[in-house]
Amino acid sequence: MSFLAGGHDAPILSLCWASGMVLSGDRDGRCVVWDLTKGGVPKASVQGHRGHCTAARAFLSERSGVFITGGQDGLVKVWDVRTKGEPVAEVEAHMTDAGVGAVGDIECSDAYIVSAGADRSLCVIDPRTFGKLGNLRHHRDFVYSLHVNNGLSFSGAGDGALVVHDLSTGFVLVILLLQ
Repeated sequence: MSFLAGGHDAPILSLCWASGMVLSGDRDGRCVVWDLTKGGVPKASVQGHRGHCTAARAFLSERSGVFITGGQDGLVKVWDVRTKGEPVAEVEAHMTDAGVGAVGDIECSDAYIVSAGADRSLCVIDPRTFGKLGNLRHHRDFVYSLHVNNGLSFSGAGDGALVVHDLSTGFVLVILLLQ
C-alpha cells in the first residue's frame, strides 16, 4: 500500500467499514483505505485486482484493520493496513480450467471465509491460515449473494435458486428454486 493525495479515478463498486476506516474498491481494481478519524483522507491505496474490485469485507474484528477483497480476476486477497505493498494472502478462489469467475460477494465468520463467484461456486477458506478448503459447486448459475451464519451459508444465484450449505461438511441442506 502506498500513500495517496487523492482517491479513485474509476467508479467505486464495493465498500466496507471497520474501526473508523472504509475500504473502497473500484472498477480499475484499485482499493483505497480511507481514515474517517482524520476527516476521510485516503490513508493507503493498492492496485488490488486485475479488472474490477467486486467485493470487500472487513475481516472478523472491526478493530483489526484487516480487509478482504474479491475481484473480476477470481482472486480473494487479504490486506492488512499496517503493512505496505503485497497482500497478506491471495487465494485462487474462482479459477477453473474453463476460466475465471468474478467474486460476487464475501462473508466472514470465526470459522470460515466464504466467497461467491461467477464460476457458479462458493469458495470456503480457513481464516486462520487463509488456505482454500474447497469449492462448493451446487449452483447452476452465477452466485451473486451470500450470507454466513452458525456454520451455514445461504447463497443466491442468477437462476433464482437459494442454496443452503453446511460449511463443515459441504453438504447441501436445502435448495429452493422458483418455478
